[in-house]
Amino acid sequence: PLSRSHTCVLSPLYFSYNVALQITRFYQIVGQQLAESNIIKDTLREELDRNIRAQEAYQSEIASLPKGSVAIKTRNNHRYCYLKYRVGNRVVTDYVGRAAQVESSLRQQVEHRKQLELTLKRLKQEQCFIEKALRHK
Repeated sequence: PLSRSHTCVLSPLYFSYNVALQITRFYQIVGQQLAESNIIKDTLREELDRNIRAQEAYQSEIASLPKGSVAIKTRNNHRYCYLKYRVGNRVVTDYVGRAAQVESSLRQQVEHRKQLELTLKRLKQEQCFIEKALRHK
C-alpha cells in the first residue's frame, strides 16, 4: 500500500495530467472550428470569384443586346418597327425595319436583355452579401 506521503505526491501529478488533457481537448476543438471556419471562408471566396466572373459574362452579353423598348408605327397601312431608348434625358427612336420582318426577334432580344439585367442585379446583391460575410470576424 502507498503511504500518505506518496498520495500527496501523486495528486499534483494527477491534477496536472487532467489539466493537460482538458487543454489538449480545448485546442483540438478550437483547431477544428478554425479549420471549419477556413473551409467556409474558402468556399465564400470561391463563390465570390464565380460571382464576379458571372457578372462579367452577363455584362458583355447585355452590351451586345438592344436596350429600350419596341415601338410599332403604322404609316400608309404599313407597319414599321422602331427601337426607343434613353440617352441622358432625351428619348431616341431608331428605325429598325418593317414590323413583319424584325418585330418578333427584336422583342425577344429586348426581353432577354431585361432578364439578364435582373439576373445581374441579383448577382450584385449576392456579391455584397458575400463580401460582408468575408469581412465578418
